[in-house]
Amino acid sequence: MTREVSQTYGGEQRLIGPLLAIPYRETLASGALWEGDYVISPETGEATFNEMTVEQKNRSLYKVPVYAAEGRL
Repeated sequence: MTREVSQTYGGEQRLIGPLLAIPYRETLASGALWEGDYVISPETGEATFNEMTVEQKNRSLYKVPVYAAEGRL
């Protein structure tokens, strides 16, 4: 039930950024082509949230909290 209610509000959210992805290609000695992305992420990060609200949604007998927040990375 929780998943059903949360999907109507955008579903589960995860904060993982920022990331820098650099595509690359390399031709191996065998002639094969090797492709991929070189991904760089910072060692540390900071997030501050000014406002966070919790709203309760009811679905049949179930009560599900829905969260909203405004913040800065």
